[in-house]
Amino acid sequence: QASMSALAVPRLCLSVLVLLVAAAYAQPDELQAAQIQAEHRHLFKAAPHAQVETHTADEQPWASMTRYFEWKSTPPAELLQTSYTTQAYDLLAAREALIAGIPSLDAWRARQAKVKDTLLSKTFWPLSMSRTPLNPRITREYHDPRGFTVRLLTIESRPKYYVTGALFIPDSARPGATPAVLFASGHWPLSFRDTELQQIVVLNLVTKGMVVFAYDPPSQGERAQYFNTTSGASDLGECIYDLDTCQPVGDSCTTPHSYYGRQLFLQNITAASFWVWDGMRGLDFLETVAEVDPSRMGVTGCSGGGTQASYIGAADERVSAAAIACYMSTYKIDFAWDGSADAEQVMIGGLPAGLDKADLMEVRAPKPTMAMLTTNDGCFPLQGGRDAYAEAQAVYAAYNASANVEKTEAVFGHGWVTGNNERMYAFFMKHFGLPGNSTEMPLANIPCRNLTVTSTGQLGSDPAYHDAIFMPDIVATLGEANADRLQHLRDSTDEFLADLPAAARALSGILPPGPLRTRFIGSYDFRNVSKTGRDTHGRRRRDGPAPVVGSAEKWILFGENQCVSVVRLFKPLSGAPSDALVILGGATEDGLPDTFQAMVLAEFSQARMVVQADVCGIGEPGGGTATFGDIDGDHDSNFGNYALDHLPLYLGRTHVGMQAGDVLRIMQFLQDRPDVRTVSIACYNNLASAVLHAVVSTDLPVARVAVINSISTYMSVASSRYYDMPRYMEMYGTLVNYDLPDLIAALAPRPVLIAFPTDGNQDPLTPTEGAQTYMFASTIYQQAGASIAVVTGAYSPHDTIPLLSAWLAEH
Repeated sequence: QASMSALAVPRLCLSVLVLLVAAAYAQPDELQAAQIQAEHRHLFKAAPHAQVETHTADEQPWASMTRYFEWKSTPPAELLQTSYTTQAYDLLAAREALIAGIPSLDAWRARQAKVKDTLLSKTFWPLSMSRTPLNPRITREYHDPRGFTVRLLTIESRPKYYVTGALFIPDSARPGATPAVLFASGHWPLSFRDTELQQIVVLNLVTKGMVVFAYDPPSQGERAQYFNTTSGASDLGECIYDLDTCQPVGDSCTTPHSYYGRQLFLQNITAASFWVWDGMRGLDFLETVAEVDPSRMGVTGCSGGGTQASYIGAADERVSAAAIACYMSTYKIDFAWDGSADAEQVMIGGLPAGLDKADLMEVRAPKPTMAMLTTNDGCFPLQGGRDAYAEAQAVYAAYNASANVEKTEAVFGHGWVTGNNERMYAFFMKHFGLPGNSTEMPLANIPCRNLTVTSTGQLGSDPAYHDAIFMPDIVATLGEANADRLQHLRDSTDEFLADLPAAARALSGILPPGPLRTRFIGSYDFRNVSKTGRDTHGRRRRDGPAPVVGSAEKWILFGENQCVSVVRLFKPLSGAPSDALVILGGATEDGLPDTFQAMVLAEFSQARMVVQADVCGIGEPGGGTATFGDIDGDHDSNFGNYALDHLPLYLGRTHVGMQAGDVLRIMQFLQDRPDVRTVSIACYNNLASAVLHAVVSTDLPVARVAVINSISTYMSVASSRYYDMPRYMEMYGTLVNYDLPDLIAALAPRPVLIAFPTDGNQDPLTPTEGAQTYMFASTIYQQAGASIAVVTGAYSPHDTIPLLSAWLAEH
């Protein structure tokens, strides 16, 4: 046991060691702050509104805040994730206290009922899919001389939504008297056909006397959801396996899970519901197999299969025994690790509802349940599994059924391993009443061709399944239904618009900004730099001294928990109170790009202040940089983080809502300044969702809004086969309530400019598409006698400057 603990989650142990060493050598905050200020004197020596050293636009003390945030213990690239995990840990701490205080079996039963209801009504929503005919179709059947029959077949989980799988029936099976195991494949490209870790488990289960139904999850095995019959490959990089070598060809079998998962989220459906439904229909199928005893059906799986096994075991009362491999943990440990989760592994709103992964075991009590853990699991750390098991023991003890919950550990990485497998075989044999030896037999793998259900290796290319539908078809059909629903809501215009602010707050998860906390970083002269080229050191050449045309200030605004936004103000020389134009869309660390400098100078000519801001997770407070008007590169670097992708959804929140809160703080900051008269916002590059949610959901005075080069509708994302939506735009349930153009309609009578809108794949809208997209908003503006301008075409940062300036001057 001691040696296993020493091997467990080495990265976590190393982190603890680093923390201990850091604590031993920590200096007082005052001394540390003095050192930081000495190293970055040009940033920290100024008092508020005081001038510091004069800099040109190329040499300004612009933005490296990395040392500042290291001093605060949270690097910029981790600000957003740390803020979310802080909220998560608060909720998890409340849950721990609740669990610790459960006094009796009756109280546990009440909690089980509540958890089950939450799982079925929210996490696995919608499981109200009707049980349509399975229409099993056997494509091949043969006998293996080792003592079992293999039937290759498909079932229809939904009409024409085919599930490929293999049914293994032992020769010892008797009609209606043989236990069965549903084998949920994890994130292995080949699914249950995998010759390294998966097949050995399936073959041992069947040779030990159990019927096994092993099936392909979406985007794995023979169920590529984006298969291209012309290229013979997936358009989304899904792994396609070679029938002869049994080796995967492609990039990832899991990327598509979150790709269409985001489309489902927008339409108020969890990705988990499709995985769970496939498994439940698998149990329906097993009930029709003549040899199966329906009272003895189990489920097992590893990794993503462990997710499915825990979900199906929690959702379906027919699962009499569940063995969960390399998944069981706690969110407290997972979020500290890397929070590994594809879309189907996300418990939407689970944390505010008091859920953790241990509930997936506890809701099953007193039915037999096993947690299979490995010491060096790089996805779901050992300690998390131990903690979840320890918690689950309490409910089983309350039922006087402690022997029905088990844990097994083995020294291994992430995956099936012989020691755990043998304990799992023994677990099923004990609870199914099967005699025999649980030792794992070294059985030879079955060639991939002999486990291939379709004639081509893919449903998408087999003529016998020409009528098959796939996830893109499903999301498109859902999109059509939701488009009709939204149109119906818009028909009751006054009621619809009146309800929008509350809906925007609820669905985005915007929190009231609270008292404003700021930190002044510094100020400097803003100079008009000529554009005659660069010298040999990469610095700009200048034709004489660059004239001072204004001043610049830099501020940090503190947001939720560890989050911050960064604000840079550029003020014309007059010093008189002026209108402010807020630009949300990025800035460089090393100096102003030509485009942004041109923007500032254009606004200075109209005596307007320009405010450029980065919200949490974007630009500086995201650990990245960006070019103005261009959110590519590492500008949204915080959102390439696997752990962060869906993290706010666990909290019942969104990146949109978090960033909208930052927008509100920026507005509050400017509203409190005596040198600002009115505030207008120009949002670039898909930050429109955060800005629109912020403005619509509050009464902060925003005079005008310009939306530039942004995805026009969530519907164009949700109903398209392909899309290119940044991860920070992800939301849940939006399209059953409203879409982005509806938020624009709610801005009336404020003047609005929509310039160079795009579809969900970030391709420019045509004039006709633009008119159709904003028809409802245009009608509302026309009725209000207000101004809305829609300019379509390809986006150009340079062309946007005169357009925006002219629009501001007119309005």
